[in-house]
Amino acid sequence: MVDIGRSTQITTLIPGTQQVTAKTTARRAVFYKAGLLALVGTLLSGCGFVGEQENTAEFKGTRTESAQLMISCMKDKGWEPTIQQTEYDGPQIVMTGMTKENEQAYQDAFLRCEKKLPKHKYPETAEEMRSSFDEFWLPKYQCLYAAGFLTNPAPTWEKYYEVYRAGEQVARPHYLVDTGQWSEAYRQCPVDVDNWE
Repeated sequence: MVDIGRSTQITTLIPGTQQVTAKTTARRAVFYKAGLLALVGTLLSGCGFVGEQENTAEFKGTRTESAQLMISCMKDKGWEPTIQQTEYDGPQIVMTGMTKENEQAYQDAFLRCEKKLPKHKYPETAEEMRSSFDEFWLPKYQCLYAAGFLTNPAPTWEKYYEVYRAGEQVARPHYLVDTGQWSEAYRQCPVDVDNWE
């Protein structure tokens, strides 16, 4: 649980992505799904609406469109979040004016919306993950390695999958680059931060 003090600005979860606070927008990230499950599991443990029916439809839009759906739902519940476009992590939902007194109410509202809305489906089977690895992860890693941002050559698919199964795989090869070189790494090896890579 984040200690937010009396009043602060919080950057929260877009459905299907990682949680990022305002102080940690530049950091190494664990693969999307592991972070989502850990957060949702923690929050649900204190909620009284676990039994509510979850929307199982698959969301096929962009990350910004997903964030806009969440903002619309939260506004219907009386909150006033906004979208902040970040250089490295794409769209994040920002909530201002939160206090210790209303933090739980905000989390409850957020989780109700998260259950209500369709979610992007990340690769789950080894076959789906292999396709994502070949199409997105490997080319980005090879670009960063060729540009000198990474010192080790790209791992094989087998090694990548082994590390993923151990829960230690990064979402994007750029997170393996020293944070002081991120701007140049993203310039030389760009990614679409609004895409669900």
